[in-house]
Amino acid sequence: MRHRPTMEVPSILVWRLLAAGSGRQRLRRPPLSWSLLLQLAIVILAGLALAQPLFSRSAPSHRIYFLAASASMEATDVAPSRFAAAMAALRSAISASSDSPGDRVSLIVVGAGATIVIARQWDPDGMLPLLAGLSPIDGGADWTAAAALVPELTRPDEDTRLILLGDGTDQAQSI
Repeated sequence: MRHRPTMEVPSILVWRLLAAGSGRQRLRRPPLSWSLLLQLAIVILAGLALAQPLFSRSAPSHRIYFLAASASMEATDVAPSRFAAAMAALRSAISASSDSPGDRVSLIVVGAGATIVIARQWDPDGMLPLLAGLSPIDGGADWTAAAALVPELTRPDEDTRLILLGDGTDQAQSI
């Protein structure tokens, strides 16, 4: 029978060194320095910035505009007409809505019936072209029909404001 020579392999060496205690060094904490504290602060702030925490945010706002499109809006006591003045005010308000992201705008045109023209939009560039085809009609405004459309546009978790753009002459019905 042949005898094989004994040979040490690296894994056994490692275990022997560990058993003997020569390879056993204790991990040390790095020394506290201003450089380390600054690096930790940068990492923590970068992590918070990436997480985008909301510390205090008010409820989103939703403005619902009622544009009167009755015959009385064609009066020219305001140049060029009451309807044109109301449209200019509406365009200005929609353009200003881009200042507060997350806020919504809706438009209900009130004529013989009420029609939702813009529903919960936030982009002024998408809303302004929708105003081009609006014009007043012959007859009064149906404010009861307009009021019936409001629940379709509102959400319980937002601050809703109703804004009337009209001349006030055909508001005998209460909303």
